[in-house]
Amino acid sequence: MSTAASRSTGGAHTTRRAPRFPAAIPVDITVLRSGIPYTIPGRAINFGEFGLGAMLAGELVLGDLIGVAFRVPEVDTPIRTRAMVRYQSRLQCGLSFVGLLPEQQMIIERWSRRMAPARPPSRFQEIAAPEAPIPPLTPTEPQQRRQRSRVLLLALATLLLVAAGGWWHWYQAWQDLEGSIQAKESVPQERRTVVPASVMEQLLVHKVEPTLSQGDHTIPGQDIVVLNAVIGSNGAVTKIRPLSGPDPLVSAATEAVKWWRYQPYVVNGKPVEVETTVTVNFQGTNP
Repeated sequence: MSTAASRSTGGAHTTRRAPRFPAAIPVDITVLRSGIPYTIPGRAINFGEFGLGAMLAGELVLGDLIGVAFRVPEVDTPIRTRAMVRYQSRLQCGLSFVGLLPEQQMIIERWSRRMAPARPPSRFQEIAAPEAPIPPLTPTEPQQRRQRSRVLLLALATLLLVAAGGWWHWYQAWQDLEGSIQAKESVPQERRTVVPASVMEQLLVHKVEPTLSQGDHTIPGQDIVVLNAVIGSNGAVTKIRPLSGPDPLVSAATEAVKWWRYQPYVVNGKPVEVETTVTVNFQGTNP
């Protein structure tokens, strides 16, 4: 489409409010066909502040409101807006922008001023006034705010994910610890069977007599040692605790009794650990 001041649009004439300048850039057109969005690719041949002309891979309907997406040269942020079909001839069409955002309008205006040839000052401008320099195409303040917001949101989401992962590992470790404690507490503690000394004497199968060391002598009336003994399910003496008797005799009795062996004490057909008393008589025992 040319940059003439007017273009025939099916019998009507539309006067352009601003010139358009040549620009070969990709354009994507979105139209509704039977209620379903349909994208038509194409390439712009010119555009300006209020519209563009394009060659498309499909035909449009005059007067339709469509979606258009394109990228202004030397600007990274794409422009997505709506446009009205003002001209359609085979695969060539002319579009007028509808609802441009202020920052989008500013980007197009800056590009158009860079592309426009030098023009004489208007009658409302001072002849000697220098032309204001065109500011560089930089992201606008709203765009910068949106970029900062995206960075902050990404950092916050990352922090939340790390915190959630740490909490989950801590929770799992705590659950495992509580489970192990409950499992230990749930194991029933077997009560040790207490058996009279007279019964365990009948099960004694191996006895070692105590011996006194040089210098130790028994005293009449103080030559008996009583021990508390724990006998395992295999008949071996596992623990010894003195109950009465002189210290020298207690040591000798303990050393002898720890080698005693018994037949296992059976409860309900199963050998069990028992607790009993053992009496060791040193009467007549001298080194």
